[in-house]
Amino acid sequence: MLIADLIHSCTNEGVALAALASLGREFHERVLLFALKNNILPEIFIIAVIKKFELTASDDDKALLHQKIIGSDQPLLTALRLLIEEALEKPHPVIVDLSIVPIETYKTASIKEPLRLQ
Repeated sequence: MLIADLIHSCTNEGVALAALASLGREFHERVLLFALKNNILPEIFIIAVIKKFELTASDDDKALLHQKIIGSDQPLLTALRLLIEEALEKPHPVIVDLSIVPIETYKTASIKEPLRLQ
């Protein structure tokens, strides 16, 4: 249920930004720098990370994430941070198709092409 809540809530751009702000200044700045370097909005990056997880994670992957966040004071924020960190730390860029992000979310974004998640 927590993973479904994460996917439902953090694929909203306002919630994604608020959640990012809640993850601490250093982490927030790291995500903003990544977004700036890649000419994307940070909320679009977050939504793409969450949607990619929703669409590609196996049941085992979801269960493992659930195990990692159980007992956390803020399990949804913990899960979000883990997923974003994984995307930021990939050694090679991963293309995320923006078609997985609802069009109304990014219609004012500065790009209309795939995101590069590192």
